[in-house]
Amino acid sequence: MIDSDLIRKIVVDGIAGTGIFLVDISVKQGDRIYIYIDRLEGVTIDDCKMISRLVESKLDRNEYDYALEVSSPGLTGSFKVPEQYLKHVGKEIEVTLNSGIKIKGILSKAEESEIEIEYKKQEKGIKIKGIKNDEILVKERIGFSDIKSAKAVITFN
Repeated sequence: MIDSDLIRKIVVDGIAGTGIFLVDISVKQGDRIYIYIDRLEGVTIDDCKMISRLVESKLDRNEYDYALEVSSPGLTGSFKVPEQYLKHVGKEIEVTLNSGIKIKGILSKAEESEIEIEYKKQEKGIKIKGIKNDEILVKERIGFSDIKSAKAVITFN
């Protein structure tokens, strides 16, 4: 089986300075290689072709018999790298904490070790002018180490 670390090194070296970031690599039975890439502006078909050609140029077909797929991680997958949080600043996300608590709100900041998410919280008995149903706006900072999973919230208007 092809070593995923070899593929990772090829891709990381090849994308340096391009604005593309590596989200994930998996090598499955039968040497089926799946590479997931992204960039803040979104991935193009040309980005995927470039990575595919890069990997194909570094792996000898006489030594390795493999299938290769390069794509974006998609809209519904969990975030795997901090750059995905940067891409979604200003958008709605759902975070599941290690404690099991789920928070859905707007990702307002993404920094090196934590994020900030804004959401409305129901508070009984609190009356604040201009806010209905006793809702207050909460800004919560969450360390990456406290996040079990996070994903974009897809809404159709």
